[in-house]
Amino acid sequence: MKRLKISANGPVLSRMVYGTWRILDTNPTVRRVCPFKLPFFFSLFLSWSEISGCFPPLGHLACFLIRHQTCQREWVEDFMSYCERSIYVACLAVLLLHGAVYAEESAFIVKQEGDRITTTRASDKVTLVTQHAGAEMRPYLHPILAPNGKGELTEFSPGHHKHQTGLYWGFTRVNDRDYFHNNKGDSWLRKDMRILETQGSQAKWQVVYDMLGADKKTVLTETQTWTLTDQGAQYTLDLEWQGLAVVDVTFGKYAYGGLFLRMPWTSKSGGEAINSEGLANGKAEGARARWVDVGMPIEGRDDWGHIVIMDHPKNDGHPTLWRVDGQLGVGPCRACAGEWRLPTGQTATFRHRILVYTGKTDREKVESQWDSYIR
Repeated sequence: MKRLKISANGPVLSRMVYGTWRILDTNPTVRRVCPFKLPFFFSLFLSWSEISGCFPPLGHLACFLIRHQTCQREWVEDFMSYCERSIYVACLAVLLLHGAVYAEESAFIVKQEGDRITTTRASDKVTLVTQHAGAEMRPYLHPILAPNGKGELTEFSPGHHKHQTGLYWGFTRVNDRDYFHNNKGDSWLRKDMRILETQGSQAKWQVVYDMLGADKKTVLTETQTWTLTDQGAQYTLDLEWQGLAVVDVTFGKYAYGGLFLRMPWTSKSGGEAINSEGLANGKAEGARARWVDVGMPIEGRDDWGHIVIMDHPKNDGHPTLWRVDGQLGVGPCRACAGEWRLPTGQTATFRHRILVYTGKTDREKVESQWDSYIR
Protein backbone atom coordinates (compact mmCIF):
# COMPACT_ATOMS: atom_id res chain seq x y z
CA MET A 1 0.00 0.00 0.00
CA LYS A 2 1.51 3.34 -1.03
CA ARG A 3 1.18 6.05 1.57
CA LEU A 4 1.81 9.70 0.71
CA LYS A 5 3.70 11.46 3.43
CA ILE A 6 4.47 15.18 3.63
CA SER A 7 7.82 16.10 5.11
CA ALA A 8 7.73 18.56 7.99
CA ASN A 9 10.29 20.65 6.09
CA GLY A 10 8.46 20.38 2.78
CA PRO A 11 6.63 23.75 2.76
CA VAL A 12 9.67 25.57 4.19
CA LEU A 13 11.95 23.96 1.64
CA SER A 14 9.64 24.89 -1.23
CA ARG A 15 9.46 28.56 -0.19
CA MET A 16 13.22 28.81 0.32
CA VAL A 17 13.96 27.13 -3.01
CA TYR A 18 11.74 29.57 -4.86
CA GLY A 19 13.06 32.61 -2.98
CA THR A 20 16.69 31.67 -3.49
CA TRP A 21 16.07 30.86 -7.13
CA ARG A 22 14.54 34.32 -7.67
CA ILE A 23 17.52 35.97 -5.97
CA LEU A 24 19.96 34.09 -8.21
CA ASP A 25 17.93 34.78 -11.32
CA THR A 26 17.85 38.54 -10.78
CA ASN A 27 21.51 38.96 -9.80
CA PRO A 28 23.38 40.27 -12.92
CA THR A 29 26.78 38.95 -11.84
CA VAL A 30 25.48 35.45 -11.34
CA ARG A 31 23.54 35.59 -14.62
CA ARG A 32 26.65 36.61 -16.58
CA VAL A 33 28.75 33.80 -15.11
CA CYS A 34 26.04 31.17 -15.10
CA PRO A 35 23.23 32.12 -17.46
CA PHE A 36 22.07 28.55 -17.98
CA LYS A 37 23.77 26.37 -15.37
CA LEU A 38 21.86 24.88 -12.50
CA PRO A 39 19.89 27.88 -11.19
CA PHE A 40 17.18 25.68 -9.70
CA PHE A 41 19.50 23.00 -8.31
CA PHE A 42 21.87 25.57 -6.90
CA SER A 43 19.03 27.30 -5.06
CA LEU A 44 17.81 23.92 -3.83
CA PHE A 45 21.27 23.20 -2.45
CA LEU A 46 21.51 26.53 -0.62
CA SER A 47 18.01 26.20 0.79
CA TRP A 48 18.69 22.71 2.05
CA SER A 49 21.90 24.01 3.67
CA GLU A 50 19.86 26.54 5.62
CA ILE A 51 17.18 24.05 6.71
CA SER A 52 19.27 21.01 7.52
CA GLY A 53 22.24 22.79 9.08
CA CYS A 54 24.63 20.57 7.11
CA PHE A 55 26.45 23.54 5.53
CA PRO A 56 25.18 26.58 7.47
CA PRO A 57 28.22 28.83 6.84
CA LEU A 58 28.05 28.12 3.12
CA GLY A 59 24.31 28.72 2.93
CA HIS A 60 24.42 31.92 5.00
CA LEU A 61 27.43 33.41 3.20
CA ALA A 62 26.23 32.63 -0.31
CA CYS A 63 22.69 33.85 0.28
CA PHE A 64 23.91 37.04 1.98
CA LEU A 65 26.45 38.00 -0.70
CA ILE A 66 24.16 37.18 -3.62
CA ARG A 67 21.20 38.92 -2.05
CA HIS A 68 23.21 42.12 -1.54
CA GLN A 69 24.95 41.80 -4.90
CA THR A 70 28.38 42.52 -3.38
CA CYS A 71 30.16 39.51 -4.87
CA GLN A 72 32.75 39.95 -7.63
CA ARG A 73 32.89 38.02 -10.89
CA GLU A 74 36.05 36.10 -9.86
CA TRP A 75 34.48 35.04 -6.57
CA VAL A 76 31.33 33.85 -8.32
CA GLU A 77 33.36 31.89 -10.88
CA ASP A 78 35.35 30.13 -8.15
CA PHE A 79 32.27 29.54 -6.04
CA MET A 80 30.19 28.16 -8.89
CA SER A 81 33.06 25.89 -9.97
CA TYR A 82 33.18 24.43 -6.46
CA CYS A 83 29.41 24.02 -6.30
CA GLU A 84 29.23 22.47 -9.77
CA ARG A 85 31.41 19.61 -8.54
CA SER A 86 29.35 18.86 -5.45
CA ILE A 87 25.91 20.11 -6.24
CA TYR A 88 24.53 16.95 -7.82
CA VAL A 89 25.45 14.94 -4.71
CA ALA A 90 23.90 17.60 -2.48
CA CYS A 91 20.71 17.72 -4.54
CA LEU A 92 20.43 13.97 -4.41
CA ALA A 93 20.67 14.20 -0.62
CA VAL A 94 17.90 16.80 -0.67
CA LEU A 95 15.64 14.51 -2.62
CA LEU A 96 16.42 11.51 -0.43
CA LEU A 97 16.45 13.16 2.99
CA HIS A 98 14.31 16.29 2.72
CA GLY A 99 12.01 15.70 -0.24
CA ALA A 100 8.80 17.66 0.09
CA VAL A 101 6.71 14.65 -0.93
CA TYR A 102 7.67 10.99 -1.03
CA ALA A 103 5.96 7.63 -1.20
CA GLU A 104 6.57 5.07 1.54
CA GLU A 105 5.57 1.45 1.54
CA SER A 106 3.34 0.48 4.46
CA ALA A 107 3.25 -3.15 5.54
CA PHE A 108 -0.25 -2.86 7.00
CA ILE A 109 -3.76 -1.81 6.13
CA VAL A 110 -5.31 -0.55 9.37
CA LYS A 111 -9.05 0.11 9.48
CA GLN A 112 -11.39 1.41 12.14
CA GLU A 113 -14.91 0.10 11.61
CA GLY A 114 -17.49 0.47 14.35
CA ASP A 115 -15.98 -0.68 17.62
CA ARG A 116 -13.09 -2.57 15.99
CA ILE A 117 -9.63 -1.75 14.69
CA THR A 118 -8.18 -4.36 12.34
CA THR A 119 -4.54 -4.63 11.35
CA THR A 120 -4.11 -6.47 8.04
CA ARG A 121 -0.81 -7.26 6.37
CA ALA A 122 -0.90 -5.66 2.93
CA SER A 123 1.12 -8.36 1.16
CA ASP A 124 -1.16 -11.33 1.84
CA LYS A 125 -4.31 -9.67 3.29
CA VAL A 126 -3.97 -11.57 6.59
CA THR A 127 -5.59 -9.72 9.52
CA LEU A 128 -3.07 -10.47 12.25
CA VAL A 129 -4.75 -8.63 15.15
CA THR A 130 -8.23 -7.31 15.86
CA GLN A 131 -8.78 -4.72 18.60
CA HIS A 132 -12.28 -4.74 20.11
CA ALA A 133 -13.34 -1.53 21.84
CA GLY A 134 -17.03 -1.63 22.66
CA ALA A 135 -18.62 1.53 24.03
CA GLU A 136 -19.41 -0.16 27.36
CA MET A 137 -17.18 -3.22 27.43
CA ARG A 138 -13.61 -3.87 28.50
CA PRO A 139 -11.28 -3.62 25.46
CA TYR A 140 -9.44 -6.72 24.26
CA LEU A 141 -7.46 -8.23 21.37
CA HIS A 142 -8.94 -11.27 19.64
CA PRO A 143 -8.17 -13.10 17.53
CA ILE A 144 -4.41 -12.86 17.46
CA LEU A 145 -3.32 -14.97 14.50
CA ALA A 146 -0.14 -16.93 13.85
CA PRO A 147 2.37 -14.94 11.77
CA ASN A 148 1.43 -16.78 8.56
CA GLY A 149 -2.28 -16.32 9.30
CA LYS A 150 -2.97 -20.02 9.92
CA GLY A 151 -4.50 -20.55 13.34
CA GLU A 152 -6.00 -18.39 16.11
CA LEU A 153 -3.72 -18.14 19.12
CA THR A 154 -6.21 -16.50 21.50
CA GLU A 155 -9.55 -17.68 22.87
CA PHE A 156 -12.69 -15.65 23.67
CA SER A 157 -14.78 -16.49 26.74
CA PRO A 158 -13.95 -20.20 27.19
CA GLY A 159 -16.28 -22.35 29.26
CA HIS A 160 -13.81 -22.62 32.11
CA HIS A 161 -13.31 -18.81 32.33
CA LYS A 162 -16.23 -17.01 30.67
CA HIS A 163 -14.97 -13.53 31.66
CA GLN A 164 -11.66 -13.93 29.84
CA THR A 165 -11.37 -12.38 26.38
CA GLY A 166 -8.20 -13.11 24.42
CA LEU A 167 -5.53 -10.62 25.48
CA TYR A 168 -6.81 -7.88 27.80
CA TRP A 169 -6.11 -5.71 30.84
CA GLY A 170 -8.17 -5.90 34.01
CA PHE A 171 -7.28 -5.26 37.65
CA THR A 172 -9.08 -7.37 40.23
CA ARG A 173 -9.25 -4.91 43.13
CA VAL A 174 -9.42 -1.16 42.43
CA ASN A 175 -10.97 0.61 45.42
CA ASP A 176 -12.54 -2.78 46.17
CA ARG A 177 -14.13 -2.97 42.71
CA ASP A 178 -13.42 -5.91 40.38
CA TYR A 179 -12.53 -5.06 36.76
CA PHE A 180 -11.07 -8.47 35.95
CA HIS A 181 -14.27 -10.50 36.17
CA ASN A 182 -16.64 -7.63 35.28
CA ASN A 183 -16.13 -6.65 31.65
CA LYS A 184 -19.45 -4.95 30.89
CA GLY A 185 -21.03 -1.50 30.93
CA ASP A 186 -21.40 -0.97 34.67
CA SER A 187 -17.61 -0.87 34.91
CA TRP A 188 -16.28 0.42 31.57
CA LEU A 189 -16.97 3.46 29.39
CA ARG A 190 -15.05 4.13 26.19
CA LYS A 191 -13.72 7.68 25.77
CA ASP A 192 -11.69 7.30 22.58
CA MET A 193 -10.29 4.89 20.02
CA ARG A 194 -8.05 5.85 17.14
CA ILE A 195 -5.41 4.77 14.67
CA LEU A 196 -2.23 6.68 15.48
CA GLU A 197 0.23 5.69 12.75
CA THR A 198 0.87 3.25 9.94
CA GLN A 199 4.42 3.42 8.65
CA GLY A 200 6.82 0.84 7.26
CA SER A 201 6.52 -2.43 9.16
CA GLN A 202 4.62 -0.87 12.08
CA ALA A 203 1.03 -0.03 12.94
CA LYS A 204 0.01 1.91 16.05
CA TRP A 205 -3.37 2.51 17.66
CA GLN A 206 -4.87 3.58 20.98
CA VAL A 207 -7.98 3.03 23.11
CA VAL A 208 -9.01 5.12 26.15
CA TYR A 209 -11.53 4.03 28.78
CA ASP A 210 -13.00 5.29 32.03
CA MET A 211 -13.16 2.64 34.74
CA LEU A 212 -16.36 3.34 36.67
CA GLY A 213 -17.09 3.02 40.36
CA ALA A 214 -20.29 1.66 41.86
CA ASP A 215 -21.76 5.17 41.59
CA LYS A 216 -20.95 5.23 37.84
CA LYS A 217 -18.36 7.95 38.39
CA THR A 218 -14.85 7.59 36.97
CA VAL A 219 -12.27 6.10 39.30
CA LEU A 220 -9.41 5.65 36.83
CA THR A 221 -8.88 6.55 33.17
CA GLU A 222 -6.81 3.97 31.34
CA THR A 223 -5.00 4.47 28.03
CA GLN A 224 -3.72 1.50 26.06
CA THR A 225 -1.30 2.27 23.23
CA TRP A 226 -0.42 -0.69 21.00
CA THR A 227 2.35 -0.95 18.40
CA LEU A 228 2.46 -3.96 16.06
CA THR A 229 5.76 -4.68 14.29
CA ASP A 230 5.93 -7.31 11.53
CA GLN A 231 9.15 -9.32 11.47
CA GLY A 232 8.19 -11.92 8.89
CA ALA A 233 8.17 -15.29 10.65
CA GLN A 234 7.20 -13.58 13.90
CA TYR A 235 5.75 -10.29 15.09
CA THR A 236 5.59 -8.21 18.25
CA LEU A 237 2.95 -6.16 20.02
CA ASP A 238 4.25 -3.46 22.34
CA LEU A 239 1.81 -2.20 24.95
CA GLU A 240 2.07 0.97 27.00
CA TRP A 241 -0.67 1.01 29.63
CA GLN A 242 -1.29 4.22 31.55
CA GLY A 243 -3.77 4.70 34.39
CA LEU A 244 -4.67 8.23 35.51
CA ALA A 245 -6.21 8.35 38.99
CA VAL A 246 -9.33 10.55 38.96
CA VAL A 247 -9.71 9.89 42.71
CA ASP A 248 -7.32 8.36 45.23
CA VAL A 249 -6.94 4.74 44.13
CA THR A 250 -5.94 1.67 46.11
CA PHE A 251 -4.99 -1.48 44.20
CA GLY A 252 -5.61 -4.39 46.52
CA LYS A 253 -3.44 -7.47 46.84
CA TYR A 254 -4.73 -10.36 44.76
CA ALA A 255 -3.49 -13.52 43.06
CA TYR A 256 -4.02 -12.10 39.57
CA GLY A 257 -4.94 -8.91 37.74
CA GLY A 258 -3.44 -6.64 35.08
CA LEU A 259 -2.47 -7.83 31.62
CA PHE A 260 -3.81 -11.34 30.98
CA LEU A 261 -3.67 -13.85 28.13
CA ARG A 262 -6.07 -16.67 27.36
CA MET A 263 -4.99 -19.16 24.66
CA PRO A 264 -7.11 -22.08 23.34
CA TRP A 265 -5.95 -24.71 25.85
CA THR A 266 -7.74 -28.05 26.18
CA SER A 267 -7.03 -30.92 28.53
CA LYS A 268 -6.51 -33.17 25.52
CA SER A 269 -4.05 -30.98 23.64
CA GLY A 270 -2.16 -29.65 26.65
CA GLY A 271 0.65 -27.14 26.29
CA GLU A 272 3.41 -25.50 28.31
CA ALA A 273 4.09 -22.18 30.01
CA ILE A 274 7.79 -21.70 30.70
CA ASN A 275 9.40 -18.60 32.21
CA SER A 276 12.76 -16.88 31.88
CA GLU A 277 14.07 -18.76 34.91
CA GLY A 278 13.27 -22.16 33.42
CA LEU A 279 10.20 -22.89 35.59
CA ALA A 280 7.24 -24.50 33.82
CA ASN A 281 3.48 -24.58 34.36
CA GLY A 282 2.51 -24.82 38.05
CA LYS A 283 6.07 -24.12 39.19
CA ALA A 284 5.95 -20.77 37.36
CA GLU A 285 2.82 -19.71 39.27
CA GLY A 286 3.66 -16.88 41.67
CA ALA A 287 7.33 -16.83 40.62
CA ARG A 288 9.28 -13.76 39.55
CA ALA A 289 10.44 -13.72 35.94
CA ARG A 290 11.32 -11.38 33.08
CA TRP A 291 9.02 -13.19 30.65
CA VAL A 292 6.70 -16.16 30.22
CA ASP A 293 6.34 -18.14 26.97
CA VAL A 294 3.04 -19.99 26.49
CA GLY A 295 2.97 -22.61 23.72
CA MET A 296 0.37 -25.19 22.73
CA PRO A 297 -1.11 -27.05 19.74
CA ILE A 298 -3.32 -24.80 17.60
CA GLU A 299 -6.26 -25.94 15.49
CA GLY A 300 -5.37 -25.85 11.80
CA ARG A 301 -1.61 -26.15 12.41
CA ASP A 302 0.78 -29.08 12.67
CA ASP A 303 3.10 -27.19 15.04
CA TRP A 304 2.68 -25.15 18.21
CA GLY A 305 1.69 -21.52 18.48
CA HIS A 306 3.48 -19.33 21.02
CA ILE A 307 2.72 -16.04 22.72
CA VAL A 308 5.37 -14.57 24.99
CA ILE A 309 4.68 -11.73 27.45
CA MET A 310 7.68 -9.67 28.59
CA ASP A 311 7.86 -7.39 31.63
CA HIS A 312 9.76 -4.15 30.98
CA PRO A 313 12.60 -3.43 33.44
CA LYS A 314 11.13 -0.01 34.29
CA ASN A 315 7.85 -1.51 35.49
CA ASP A 316 7.18 -1.27 39.22
CA GLY A 317 8.32 -4.47 40.94
CA HIS A 318 10.32 -5.85 38.00
CA PRO A 319 10.92 -8.72 37.60
CA THR A 320 7.26 -9.15 38.39
CA LEU A 321 5.36 -12.04 39.91
CA TRP A 322 3.25 -14.05 37.44
CA ARG A 323 -0.11 -15.74 37.36
CA VAL A 324 -0.03 -19.14 35.59
CA ASP A 325 -3.31 -20.98 36.07
CA GLY A 326 -4.21 -24.61 35.48
CA GLN A 327 -5.39 -23.94 31.91
CA LEU A 328 -2.23 -21.96 31.08
CA GLY A 329 -3.83 -18.55 31.37
CA VAL A 330 -0.95 -16.21 32.22
CA GLY A 331 -0.29 -12.61 33.15
CA PRO A 332 2.18 -10.38 34.98
CA CYS A 333 0.77 -9.49 38.38
CA ARG A 334 1.89 -6.40 40.30
CA ALA A 335 -1.01 -6.96 42.72
CA CYS A 336 0.46 -10.33 43.75
CA ALA A 337 3.24 -8.47 45.56
CA GLY A 338 0.84 -6.50 47.75
CA GLU A 339 -1.37 -3.43 47.95
CA TRP A 340 -0.26 -0.21 46.25
CA ARG A 341 -1.74 3.27 45.94
CA LEU A 342 -2.08 5.98 43.30
CA PRO A 343 -3.01 9.48 44.52
CA THR A 344 -5.48 11.68 42.62
CA GLY A 345 -3.98 13.19 39.46
CA GLN A 346 -1.04 10.81 39.26
CA THR A 347 -0.43 8.31 36.45
CA ALA A 348 0.88 4.76 36.67
CA THR A 349 2.62 3.32 33.59
CA PHE A 350 3.32 -0.30 32.68
CA ARG A 351 5.01 -1.55 29.51
CA HIS A 352 5.00 -5.04 28.04
CA ARG A 353 6.09 -6.67 24.79
CA ILE A 354 4.20 -9.60 23.30
CA LEU A 355 6.07 -11.88 20.90
CA VAL A 356 4.07 -14.13 18.56
CA TYR A 357 5.80 -17.06 16.86
CA THR A 358 5.29 -20.73 15.93
CA GLY A 359 7.20 -24.00 16.16
CA LYS A 360 9.15 -25.49 19.03
CA THR A 361 9.81 -23.50 22.19
CA ASP A 362 12.75 -21.29 21.25
CA ARG A 363 14.46 -19.75 24.25
CA GLU A 364 17.20 -18.22 22.12
CA LYS A 365 14.61 -16.40 19.98
CA VAL A 366 12.82 -15.08 23.07
CA GLU A 367 16.03 -13.87 24.71
CA SER A 368 17.02 -12.12 21.50
CA GLN A 369 13.70 -10.29 21.50
CA TRP A 370 14.13 -9.47 25.17
CA ASP A 371 17.54 -7.90 24.50
CA SER A 372 16.05 -5.87 21.66
CA TYR A 373 13.15 -4.74 23.86
CA ILE A 374 15.23 -3.41 26.75
CA ARG A 375 17.77 -1.55 24.60
